[in-house]
Amino acid sequence: MDASKTPKRHKKPCWIYVPENFDPEVLPADLKPHADSARYILHRIIWGQVMKRRTINNYVALKFDYLREVIPDRIIAPLKRALIAANVIECDDYYIEGQKSLGYRLGLSYWKVRIIRVAVSDEATATKIRVVRRAKIKKVRLDVHRWLRSQFKRLELDLPLALSLLSGHHRFELIKIPVEQIADNESDFSVCRYGRVHSSLTRCSSQIRPAMHVSGESLISLDVANSQPLFLSLLVVNFRRQGNKTFAYVTFPKNSTNQYRDIDRIIEETISPFNPIQDSLTPSVLLLPNTTRIVSSKEEQPHTDQEVEPTEELPRDISVNRGFLAQDEQAFVTLCEQGRLYRTLKDEMELREIPLRHWVKTELFEVLFGSNRLKSRLKNIFEDMFPGVAEVIRVHKTKDYAFLPRLLQNIESNFIINTVCRRIMDEMPDAPVYTIHDSILTTRLFVEPIRQIMVEEFARLGLMPTLHLKDYGRFKGKAPRGP
Repeated sequence: MDASKTPKRHKKPCWIYVPENFDPEVLPADLKPHADSARYILHRIIWGQVMKRRTINNYVALKFDYLREVIPDRIIAPLKRALIAANVIECDDYYIEGQKSLGYRLGLSYWKVRIIRVAVSDEATATKIRVVRRAKIKKVRLDVHRWLRSQFKRLELDLPLALSLLSGHHRFELIKIPVEQIADNESDFSVCRYGRVHSSLTRCSSQIRPAMHVSGESLISLDVANSQPLFLSLLVVNFRRQGNKTFAYVTFPKNSTNQYRDIDRIIEETISPFNPIQDSLTPSVLLLPNTTRIVSSKEEQPHTDQEVEPTEELPRDISVNRGFLAQDEQAFVTLCEQGRLYRTLKDEMELREIPLRHWVKTELFEVLFGSNRLKSRLKNIFEDMFPGVAEVIRVHKTKDYAFLPRLLQNIESNFIINTVCRRIMDEMPDAPVYTIHDSILTTRLFVEPIRQIMVEEFARLGLMPTLHLKDYGRFKGKAPRGP
């Protein structure tokens, strides 16, 4: 065949997001040839908003080193100044060398308008963006992460229905972006240094889940009730079992050419403090069904804060020996397992006639993850009810209060991804699986075997938590209530 007649392969457009009303004509004459670079700056601001990497005033930090991967060094500063002068963007003028980059946000005339997807026309700029994105893809090397990423090829989304479910949301233009990415089979997928998987799906509102299918099958979620306090209870159990020894999270090395070279050792070190309590479990615990519930569309309370009737009573106190825990610590673990911690704290506040500033979950997170110097009424109640647990929290936040939430993310991700999903991958590789941090989405055929795996793996850690099931096929085009 004549090479000259070989059909050319057209590259897929390189898409970025910009305000609909942005016109590069606002740039000075010498910068107009760099219109795509200007659009890329706006795209990075918008993407930072989507990623929720913004300050309370909606400023997004733009690192010079990240911008220079796409934009020539000599152009970055002039472009920023020109966009600020044209009121396209605003700067917070707050910079700390080595700690904080300057923050930027869209100008008043741009931040409320429709956000559109445009193709980069300058091939040199498009090539640089593709290189950056391919490098991000190549960072995902762990087999279970690649398997989870491949699942997005099977995910179907009814875009008109999804957008209608989001209509009226005050941040509609931002929250529609990850939805459009899924619909176009361009789902963003990454793994943070604490092991959590982040994707277009984790950035989507749960309201759009009735619009998602796999081979025409609706999705069902398996959620761990009171998940963050539950993983905290796992930390408390092991802290006491190990003689009050604090734990550290294990992260993948940032600058290594192969972050996963020592993956077996990394996983072993990360989860080794949470070995099975073999002498504290009866074999029957591994086979017993756990508390589950199918949530109907008529329920009015968020499903993470509901009373749940167990399908079968579990011999919690008999099967798990927690004699090494103080009484308040045992009570805390049991409440977390039963999914009743938030309700119990809410009832206690009402009993003491203390008004809630937020939903009790939000206030509790302030207690768990805020500074040790934080003072609040709920914190006083928590310390009165669970003094031993409060001690474990304080110890793990002594040097850095941000350490505890990162450690819990590490524990959670190693359980959900490296334990549960790895088993699913090995035992049921055809199962559709989508993780949203502490929950798993799948189809009806695979719900029960995946639930059983979660029950067995939690049992090996000495826990028997409550699992919520929500069937999104039951909502028939209406947005389900709850998270």
